Amino acid sequence: MSTELLIVIQAAFAAIVAIVILLLIIRRQKQTIGQLKDILTTVKDEISGENLTGYLQIELDDTTAHCAKDTVALRPDLSAEDMAVSLRFMVLQAELALVQDHVGTKHTPWREKIKNYVNLAEKVLELSKARVDHAAKTLTDTHNEELAAKDQSLAALEEEKQDLQKQVDNLKPLVSCLDSAADDDLSRNELELKLHKALLGICENFPNSEALRELVYLIHEAFHESGPGTKQVSEDAEEPQVIIETPDNFAQSQNIEILNNIINQ
Repeated sequence: MSTELLIVIQAAFAAIVAIVILLLIIRRQKQTIGQLKDILTTVKDEISGENLTGYLQIELDDTTAHCAKDTVALRPDLSAEDMAVSLRFMVLQAELALVQDHVGTKHTPWREKIKNYVNLAEKVLELSKARVDHAAKTLTDTHNEELAAKDQSLAALEEEKQDLQKQVDNLKPLVSCLDSAADDDLSRNELELKLHKALLGICENFPNSEALRELVYLIHEAFHESGPGTKQVSEDAEEPQVIIETPDNFAQSQNIEILNNIINQ
């Protein structure tokens, strides 16, 4: 083998090795450039907030997917689990709006940070009031018949109380007469006169008591006719004095017969 051929073979081999090395270097550089590009893209997304907004959007979609109701909105009739889904959705929505509005800013005022959460708190308060109203309405509807029955019972008791009070008021003349009867200084005639006026007062308090009133007058006359001589009786302050002259021998059987007829009527 000649020297020229060996030199050519060595040169070709060196060229091939150089080409291979160059290809490896180029491949390594491409990998490094790709890694740098990924790093720069990540940094850019973090600076711009796209990663965070994307994450929040994914969580929003996941929350909506786990909602068992027709809508994810807060309602007073939701169960605890459904209400938790609605609250999580609203919180994520408020945070996403905050990030989108203030991405890239160095300093965000506190009022701007809390604004979306204030709106969320107002919705929660409205929901609480609506839930209380809903519970009150449910309770009222459930016990409506029972409450109506109790109202009727109270009305009946009130009517009975008024009737009893009316009866007490009607009997006041007799009560006053009994109170004054405790006075030992009153004579028998004075006591009878007070009782007579009390009975007349009771008759005035009841309708259709003409027969009873007539009976009271007859008893009053019979009391005074049973005594000897002439008795002078003052019926009322407005009535004139009545002078009743009776014989000494009082016909009690006639008056008793009259009283019996009135009682039978």
